[in-house]
Amino acid sequence: MKDLCSSSSCLVVATRVEGIACLRGEVPQWHHDFVLCADGGQRVASDLGLRADAYIGDYDSSVRPAGRVYELSAARAVLTVSQEERAHIVQTALVRRQRAGSNPLGARLSGGAGAVWAAEPGSCAVEDLAPEKELSTRFSAKAGDQGAINSAEPAVFVLPAEKAMTDSEAAIDVAVQLGFTEIELLGGLGGRLDHTIGNLTVLAKYVDSPVHVRIFDGFNSVEMVGPGTHTVWRRGFTYFGVLAYGGAASGVTMRGVKYEVTDFYLGDSSTRGVSNEILDEKATISVEQGRLLLICSRD
Repeated sequence: MKDLCSSSSCLVVATRVEGIACLRGEVPQWHHDFVLCADGGQRVASDLGLRADAYIGDYDSSVRPAGRVYELSAARAVLTVSQEERAHIVQTALVRRQRAGSNPLGARLSGGAGAVWAAEPGSCAVEDLAPEKELSTRFSAKAGDQGAINSAEPAVFVLPAEKAMTDSEAAIDVAVQLGFTEIELLGGLGGRLDHTIGNLTVLAKYVDSPVHVRIFDGFNSVEMVGPGTHTVWRRGFTYFGVLAYGGAASGVTMRGVKYEVTDFYLGDSSTRGVSNEILDEKATISVEQGRLLLICSRD
């Protein structure tokens, strides 16, 4: 699992965010390269003082913002535009951030970064992900005339009201196609249970890809991992839980937690892994087979 600060990151803001008061003091420490608001998430972003770089949704719970419109299909949130147009969308956000005095991506453009992954035009299937060039090259090459970038409006992705995915899933798919490898969904863990569980399936969608997705709000943080060794940061949360997802997990080893295990078998119908605690700033979790949901909770 990569550190969030080591590659390009996108914050997706959902319409409903639980425990928002717990987040206000943390916002100045967030360093996302791009903020994508899903429908009513634009109100949440405004409330937290976040600058939105793009918008997505059917806008049934908010007013559609002004900007450059990109229509998406009801079946899949696929960007049919070229890689150059995608680079233009991100470059426009960079220029807007520069004007506002906020430029986390600019530092990386000048210093280079690791490989960025993006789906080919016309596809958002995880297996179609392909490596892109260095971040500094990707967002500078063929990004369009600088004058056009300076005057460009933010991207507004429009979904039909009746569609085969939630706004949150569509937002994450679009973020992947824009080249972001670290995606955090703010919200989506409260309110309607079908939406909450649906968001967990989006974690499963990307768990075996180069893209890392985390969902969080003021009360909880959840991510999913597959075989390997992973670092989990406490981030001020009190409790830490581990649950098997989509089948049993074997060879589970946990270090840096109150209740450590070694080469443990965790069934997918067991609650054995809940109510643990990370003792210091981070814990290490290893799994040989299966998938694990890693959940941090504030209580």
